[in-house]
Amino acid sequence: MPTQTPNNTTATAVPSLEEKAYRYLLGQIRRGELRQGDRISALAVSKTTGISRTPLTHAVRRLEAEGFLTNVPNSGSVVRELTHQELKDTLELRTALEGYAAEVFASSPKKGYLTRLEKTIVRMNRLINRLQKQQRNISDEDLKEHVLADFTFHLIVMRATGNKILFDQFCRMHTLMRSLQYRPVPNRDDLIVRTQESIHHHERILSTFIDGNANKARQNITEHLKPTMEQVLLDFEHYTSHKVDHLTMQRWPASVAEALLDIESSFHF
Repeated sequence: MPTQTPNNTTATAVPSLEEKAYRYLLGQIRRGELRQGDRISALAVSKTTGISRTPLTHAVRRLEAEGFLTNVPNSGSVVRELTHQELKDTLELRTALEGYAAEVFASSPKKGYLTRLEKTIVRMNRLINRLQKQQRNISDEDLKEHVLADFTFHLIVMRATGNKILFDQFCRMHTLMRSLQYRPVPNRDDLIVRTQESIHHHERILSTFIDGNANKARQNITEHLKPTMEQVLLDFEHYTSHKVDHLTMQRWPASVAEALLDIESSFHF
């Protein structure tokens, strides 16, 4: 928390060693550097960060309590692997939280947040125009632009509620999702279609915010999320049952994961 210096200026408190270790490990999970099932090597982390084992152990226990890590007998702490039911429950919770957030925001929409939502749609339209003009395969930058514009829209809605607990829970769920290994990377035509659909859905949602229609806002964002949630579960089933070639189910590029983390951090309370 900020502290007051003797001359009454605000200074940011220096994080403890435990907090530094916690942020380091959580950052690795969020960036996909640690994936589900990966073991946490206390020795390796200690050598990399210079943090001793005691604060590191406390950080690991904290991540276990939050559901990011799990303790496996004879193996130590590993990045938690979601079961199909846990993933389904997480997706249902996300839908419920976003529906509630949309209703809260529509009940009292703020111009500043509406303007930021409009800008994410402008970004998507620019991406569509660029993709339609080019005749090459999509680049990491194209994928990053799509993912960031879409994620930022939803992040703005959550942040606009002013509810820190709600926002933190939303970010926690996304961290779990980012650690999954089975996300399909779209081709150029797929990305164009996905972005066009996102624009259409986001414009409908935005219109309900502008109109102040809370019930319609909840309904529209729930309908928007439903096909995405179904596809995530289907991808999970295909990957875990080996019904698809794992080479077609790749991790998102590191630049995408890093950018998501930066955007999320910029919105924190």
